[in-house]
Parts: sequence; structure tokens; C-alpha cells
Amino acid sequence: MQDIELYQNLFKDTIRMIPLRASLLLLKNAAMPDQVMIVDFYSKANNRMWRGKSYSFKGSILEPLFTQADTIVVENLSDENLNTPLEQEALLSHGGNAAVIHPLINAGKLIGCFIFIHDNAKEAEKHQSLTVLTADIFALAMEKTACPNLHSSGPANCPPSSRLAVCWLRPPLISNRSSVIPWI
Repeated sequence: MQDIELYQNLFKDTIRMIPLRASLLLLKNAAMPDQVMIVDFYSKANNRMWRGKSYSFKGSILEPLFTQADTIVVENLSDENLNTPLEQEALLSHGGNAAVIHPLINAGKLIGCFIFIHDNAKEAEKHQSLTVLTADIFALAMEKTACPNLHSSGPANCPPSSRLAVCWLRPPLISNRSSVIPWI
């Protein structure tokens, strides 16, 4: 399965579980450290976004996320001064009024973010535990696709956080975002 097919299948599962106006998977651009690129997205509204489109996050509501790696919750998008191209297209073009933005952490490194747009703050709060889990699953899936040795020779030949992807499949292991579960 190609990476984009995996992400699209995960997106389908996500929108079945969480009522969303939109969700976006953004990755930092290694060649341009102040830019993010749309890897994939789902939106109920027509908008001007496409896969591969890049935006600067400097001066946007996302800038603190990329410096502190903390989740951002915006309870009322219309109350914010959102005027960068990234904010206009990623946050305001979907018709929702609340957003939860989780950092994507892969092998201990901040690689991007996952944006969830909800109709209102109550919906955002109600589903926040699922959005955290979804962001973690996407980060693991991205690392798994970056480590082809995971299936052929076992997890010992992959980075420690790739081993977490295998451990995640075995309940009842629970991890928090800042720790790595060792291969058991």
C-alpha cells in the first residue's frame, strides 16, 4: 500500500469516528524550515487546497506549536485574527468554528501537525481524546512507512518509535506522547 493510500484509509476511519468539518495532515518542509506542506486532507467544503501545497507558518497561530510542540485549541475561530494564507485556507475555509491542532512527533522529533476543524468548541472538547489518538496513529503510520524493515526483519532494525507502532497493536499497552514503549 502506498503512503497516500494508507493516510486516506486512516482519514476514512477518522471521519467515521469523529464528526468533523475538516482535518488536515501537515508536515514541516525539511528544505524550508518555516514551511509546512499539505500531505492529505478531508473537508466538507470546497476550498483552494491541494496535496503538496506549501505555506509559511511564521506569524500564524501554528508558530507556537512548532516551537513548543504543544496542542493548540481554538474555541472560536471567528474571534481570532487569522489572516495569513495558512490560517485562511487551513482553518477558515471549511465552515467550522473550532479547531484542535496536535503536533506530530516522530522518533522524538516534531515533524508536522494534524488539524481537526469542528462545528463548535463543545464538539472539539468532546472528541479531543480521539483527536490525540488519531494524531499519534498518523505519526506512527508515517514512521512505519519510513521503516520498511519493520515487516521483513522485525522491529529490532527500526528506530525505537517504529517499534511503538508494533506494540500499539497489542492491547492493553498505553503510552503517552512523550515516551517510547520498548519492544517486548
